[in-house]
Amino acid sequence: MDPLLGNRCVLGERLGGGSLGEVYAGTDEDGREFAVKLLRAELIGNTGDLARLLREQSALLGLTQPNLVTLHNVVVDDETVALVLDRVPGGALSTTTARPPAEVARIAAGIAAALATVHDAGVAHGDVKPANVLMDGSGAVPSPRLTDAGVSRLAPPSPPTASMYSAPEILAGGGPTPATDLYSLGVVTYELCRGGGFARDIPDALRDVLRLLLSTDPSARPAAERIAAALAALAPPLTHLSR
Repeated sequence: MDPLLGNRCVLGERLGGGSLGEVYAGTDEDGREFAVKLLRAELIGNTGDLARLLREQSALLGLTQPNLVTLHNVVVDDETVALVLDRVPGGALSTTTARPPAEVARIAAGIAAALATVHDAGVAHGDVKPANVLMDGSGAVPSPRLTDAGVSRLAPPSPPTASMYSAPEILAGGGPTPATDLYSLGVVTYELCRGGGFARDIPDALRDVLRLLLSTDPSARPAAERIAAALAALAPPLTHLSR
């Protein structure tokens, strides 16, 4: 094992990685298990970017909500910045799996509820996509857990068409806001409705929510809390419908 990170967490096996950093298993001095995300050094060389990251992560520190991956610690050690997070037993959300409408509504409601908590902390997630939604398999039914809030702005600039989850105002050069997060949620929800195929037979009530989320007018997108409540209320009536 690697030495203690910030004298609190021992790093173990590599769990995965991406453009922003590598994720390792971590164990603290009390034997508790975490996921530790080591951010790439080249992404944190800008003092302004680092300060903004630390400010936003401080706002998220310790927030608990059933559909949010809790951030337990932010470690700044020499040239290393690490995020110590819940270790979630399960992989990323798949949008190529055929799901009944009630399950789509349940998953989307969970993501919206997590966004409401993030937004209440004054932070825009900035990168709502399936890869940042982990499906927690610890319970009887896998539950969505949103992760990586506020981290995406460290990523190097990319072509404006690079992300299919980006709101129109992002493609026009704007920055992330709660409203852009809701648009991204709309795209994820639409993908869940498709399940890797054509989006046929979407129930009218679910389609109405999608219209709001995917509005080109940011002010027409309801707050995350309202969307979460609307989707949660839709799930029970949709249980009789199959994919």
